Amino acid sequence: MTYRCNKKNCTRCGACSGLGVLSKPLRGLSAPLGSGEETSSRVFSAAIDLGTTTLACYLADVQDGRILAAASARNPQASWGPDVISRIVRASESPDALHELADVVRNHIGALVANLAGDAGLDVRNCREIAIAGNSVMELLFLGISPEPLGSAPFALPARSFAPRSVGELEIPFLPPETPVHIFPLIDGFVGGDTTALLYEITEAAALSGSLALTRLVIDFGTNGEIALIHKGRIVACSTAAGPAFEGASVRQGMPALPGA
Repeated sequence: MTYRCNKKNCTRCGACSGLGVLSKPLRGLSAPLGSGEETSSRVFSAAIDLGTTTLACYLADVQDGRILAAASARNPQASWGPDVISRIVRASESPDALHELADVVRNHIGALVANLAGDAGLDVRNCREIAIAGNSVMELLFLGISPEPLGSAPFALPARSFAPRSVGELEIPFLPPETPVHIFPLIDGFVGGDTTALLYEITEAAALSGSLALTRLVIDFGTNGEIALIHKGRIVACSTAAGPAFEGASVRQGMPALPGA
């Protein structure tokens, strides 16, 4: 299955051969989860976990919320550094550098969704909406907003919440240009939209089960790690650089658990 890029001008992003046609460009950890029934007319949404090291994508049926397919791939921004600080430094060098970081991850997300949809037998034209959650730096870079204020104390966010954008407005290739893109709001500092999404899911589940009064400690292990404590109606959260311990980022002796390790 092939898809044509909808960008006006080729940016040589590497998602295709340069001719504007995508055909199985990414070989991430692709895992279609469908039951074998006809799926080409199924309407679906895409959820993206925009991590510092890894992009994770899930396609879900909009009718019943069932997960249809899942995949992950390396965040291509890692070429400019393995952690959020190195990305901040790069993005702060010039407007062109910021645009480059935004463009490369948008291109990769478009290719990842289109490739995964094709593997699952879905028509990418039936993608109705996209939700994106990531740490503060990743979301800001995705939107083309400079994260430079996060590079030094007091680590202030240039923005916390974002209006929905369209695929066309963001110039994400291979996807319907009218598809809305929702970005989870940031909390503060490096505690971003991925923590917002996680806390929302946990509190919703607790409300449904009648267990809101329980004390909970929530930990997101990632290159940028977050810890949140839920207690007596209050939530206290913080972030930490967990990449060296859990993902091998910046480790000089050794490497991540990747093929060839």
